[in-house]
Amino acid sequence: MRAMFSGLTSAVAIVLASGSVLLAAEAKQIVLEIESLKLDKAKVEKMKGAGGGKVVFFDSEKCKAETTIKLPGGWYEAVLYVWAKDDDSDSTFLTIEADDYNTGVAKMPVWPWDKGKIAPCYPFQFKVEDAKKTRKIQLWADEPGVKLDRLIIKRP
Repeated sequence: MRAMFSGLTSAVAIVLASGSVLLAAEAKQIVLEIESLKLDKAKVEKMKGAGGGKVVFFDSEKCKAETTIKLPGGWYEAVLYVWAKDDDSDSTFLTIEADDYNTGVAKMPVWPWDKGKIAPCYPFQFKVEDAKKTRKIQLWADEPGVKLDRLIIKRP
């Protein structure tokens, strides 16, 4: 299993066979291609314009994608890039284990004017205090029909 990263500055990222991501140093931006995560009931499809040329199709509310990651302390912003054909297939739940009140679930719909193309969802901020802790990242469909491209985690 592999994950794709971009924008790493003096950082080493190691992807374990389980799909877990370990970061050895500060990173300005981490790009996780969703097809590289552990998938449950989701399908990988080719799509022009997607990072890595592929997206993950959540065709039911039972579809999930997950991984684990270690991050240095501080505030982060997560932005999920998805493709949605309409308002009935644009929403995904994102959970990132954090050390503040944002631990939990963020519903990530697509902006109305971005339907029919790969676009970012609303950003989600979270705080990491314990850099030694491995954190779980989970994505699952709120509405079937959404196609997930990548998750970008960066400093706000």
